[in-house]
Amino acid sequence: AGDLKGKTILDFGCGYGISIVRLLENEPHLLVGIDLSSVRISECSARFRERHAEFLVGDCENLGLKGRRFDFVFGNAILHHLDIAKSIAEVRRILKTPGRAVFVEPLGSNIFINMVRKMTPKARTPTERPLVPRDLVNIECCFGGTMRLEYCFLSILPMLLIYRFLPVRLRQRLLSLTCYIDKLLLRIAPFLGPQAWMVIIELRK
Repeated sequence: AGDLKGKTILDFGCGYGISIVRLLENEPHLLVGIDLSSVRISECSARFRERHAEFLVGDCENLGLKGRRFDFVFGNAILHHLDIAKSIAEVRRILKTPGRAVFVEPLGSNIFINMVRKMTPKARTPTERPLVPRDLVNIECCFGGTMRLEYCFLSILPMLLIYRFLPVRLRQRLLSLTCYIDKLLLRIAPFLGPQAWMVIIELRK
């Protein structure tokens, strides 16, 4: 995320707050979390009371945040539930110039990963549609700024349950190693990018 101290952050589809602890560690001026679920918003409001944060029930395809401007927008596995054109237009509208948005999203190009998804339908909601290359092109076109992609093969490790039981130092070393391997792999064979499990999308306005 970079240096967000004193900045205004929007957690785009905050859910039950899985990313909020880390975002608040950056000491923002204000963090706003928005989600369609009133239950999730109530949970976040109770959990992060008396912090520099506020939580709103809202639709990420039509935020309704008139006059609001954010330095940084973050979304964790949210775009693949939404209409990309509508949601990215909203991100562009509420983002300051200059400003950045970062999204972590699943990809749907790998036939083997898609087979696993079909075998575990209860692990996902019916609205999920992992992104494919044309969606990434659509995001770039709708945003109109610059876009950078970082593909994740082994560096999805933090998502795995076993990672949670490791000491913090070991987690950091393991993540650094897996990120290095991913970058090396893509330097050698860049065409493998769309076959990754996840992608980090950075948009700059």
